[in-house]
Amino acid sequence: MILLRLARWIGLTLLAVAVMVLGGWSAVAIWFRFDAIEPVRDLLAGIVVLLTVVAAVCLATSRRWIAIAAYAVFFAAMLVWWSTVTPSNDRDWQPDVARSVTATIDGDRLVVSNVRNFN
Repeated sequence: MILLRLARWIGLTLLAVAVMVLGGWSAVAIWFRFDAIEPVRDLLAGIVVLLTVVAAVCLATSRRWIAIAAYAVFFAAMLVWWSTVTPSNDRDWQPDVARSVTATIDGDRLVVSNVRNFN
């Protein structure tokens, strides 16, 4: 009986750690990639952190499955949003990385341009 109880608490602790890691990734993803002004991104990332902490704390209650289901729906929505984010090179880059490497084939020669020199 004690081993079963210990195994359950270890499982719930690992689940809480997983929820915290996924919540951290979600908050960082919103903070870096959400297309809004900075205060809105900060607010949304803070809400995600708060929701994550509440879900992790609710794992210690008797209604943990409601918290898990709600958090699963939230994270599924996060994944749907993340799948709509398109990569782009139209950003405000630092001058040393602002240009992409390009290559052209000239006969049997390969000409590579915009290569940074690392010494």
